[in-house]
Amino acid sequence: MACLYTVFMANGLMFILLFMFTTPSLGQSCDTALLPINTVVSASLSDQDCRVSDILDSGDNSLVDQYQFTLNAPSSTTISMSSTSVDSFLRLLSSNLTLLAQDDDSGTQFDALISAQLDSGTYILLANSATSSVEEGTYTISASTSGGSTDFDGDGLADDIDADDDNDGVDDALDAFPQNAAETKDVDGDGIGDNADNSIQLASGNILSLPIVGRSLVSPTGASLTVPTNATAVSLNVTVVNPDTAGFVTVYPCGVERPLASNLNYSAGTVVPNGVIASLGIAGSVCFYSQARIDLIVDVAGWFEGDAYTGATPQRLVDTRDGTGGLSSPLVPPSSLTIQVVGLTVMNALGVVVDIPSSLSAVALNVTAVSPQASGFVTVYPCDAERPLASNLNFLAGSVIANGVIAPVSSTGTVCIYSAVATDLVVDLAGWFAGSKFTGAVPKRFVDSRSGFGASAGQLVAGGEVEVTIVGVSINVSGTEVSIPSTAVAAVMNVVAIGPLASGFLTVYPCGVTRPLASNVNFGAGDVVANNVIAPIGSNGQVCVYSSEATHVVVDVSGYLTNEASGGFVPSTPSRFVDTRDGTGPKPE
Repeated sequence: MACLYTVFMANGLMFILLFMFTTPSLGQSCDTALLPINTVVSASLSDQDCRVSDILDSGDNSLVDQYQFTLNAPSSTTISMSSTSVDSFLRLLSSNLTLLAQDDDSGTQFDALISAQLDSGTYILLANSATSSVEEGTYTISASTSGGSTDFDGDGLADDIDADDDNDGVDDALDAFPQNAAETKDVDGDGIGDNADNSIQLASGNILSLPIVGRSLVSPTGASLTVPTNATAVSLNVTVVNPDTAGFVTVYPCGVERPLASNLNYSAGTVVPNGVIASLGIAGSVCFYSQARIDLIVDVAGWFEGDAYTGATPQRLVDTRDGTGGLSSPLVPPSSLTIQVVGLTVMNALGVVVDIPSSLSAVALNVTAVSPQASGFVTVYPCDAERPLASNLNFLAGSVIANGVIAPVSSTGTVCIYSAVATDLVVDLAGWFAGSKFTGAVPKRFVDSRSGFGASAGQLVAGGEVEVTIVGVSINVSGTEVSIPSTAVAAVMNVVAIGPLASGFLTVYPCGVTRPLASNVNFGAGDVVANNVIAPIGSNGQVCVYSSEATHVVVDVSGYLTNEASGGFVPSTPSRFVDTRDGTGPKPE
């Protein structure tokens, strides 16, 4: 058996480390020791060792120690054996024990020395005496390399055998950059370490945590705002860009278990936006999960505070594919699906189980059409009102399209959903409104450029915008016509781009301020794309809709928000908080 020891000094004391190896023998019953590259190892020949004849078909009866080393790349290798008591002799063998080189006295005096250009692979060394008799004594042995196997961190262990090449505390097997002490992770797999990467995609299995409380925004009048600690939810526009496969995004309050719910559904290579009212979790943060690798854009347009809005941990209310909610087949016109909201037991944003109260005025939903049989639309409305001429969701045959909806509830606490064509539906709850901070209305069409209603007839030109008057316009609230008051701070809208001539986007923002770097609807040529928008109202009572490319625009309004002393909605000019394409915002973990 080979016994190795290394002697070193520390704090004036001498330490001896003894290594015993149990690596399986390559030759009969002889043990094999691992030889560290670029490290001098001390050992001894004794009558307990094997004989050369035990390993090789040879009459050599001298004592021998057997070593193994591995090269990960072709290397110029020098092997030496030195002793003052043993006439050193070295044999270099391949892993199948073919003799490659041997030496007796090429080193100083009676030392053995082998220099060879070796390919990557595993090699065997035999260290013995040049005499065939039993010659015992101590010796040192080493194998050094150049042009291949290296010692990156200079710790005396060659990279071939070093478990942590860059000595950063992370084993090479877990280190995405084993020879870069400044990097250990590559979350998006693009070959750039997370510390240096300015564009880390959100990949499956990772979470992006976005702090909201304490962040700075600008009001529609240009005043500086800071999101306070009593903020309960935030108004977001979330956009997925170029996913590598089909999947979905879930937005939820950080600190609770990720729910079975979705806010966006996408196909490979698409650009898909959706408006989301996101409840704030621990430390005032919102978390984002994606089923597939995506770029993610998040724009913020204001927040809720006080008791204006009660956020829920997203919860699935309806899935016609599996019967959740009572219907186990596609919704077929002219039938509507009724959802009882009041009295439901749900989990709030802090993970506490609560019942939805009868005092609510509207509910925040995410509605998804799955594999519709033809192109069409979905309308969500209070069940005690006549179905309006308006849409919340527009889709093409076979698609999977989601949209956020703030839906007023009926006097009995129900919401109805109608689809123009047969489709499966998925409905997730995001939260609800109580009191007078949100005034819900039967959805009403404010703009349709196809007919010239509320805007000039014809497509909105590229780079053009339409001014939508909100304040003073009449809407139907619980069967009564009500004018939207000057105290309204935001309008709840569904904005649709129809038949654009090229790929582009719509930006919805308060008239009277500089158009922000943000988007609400992203589209391709010929698409029909809708999105829910909580649109801050400008000082002139209007909301502006800008289009980067020529397209028809439809705008439906389903209510408005106010901000009172006891709480409400605080609008802001939309501001970009996340864009993984350029590194804006926190990095996924």
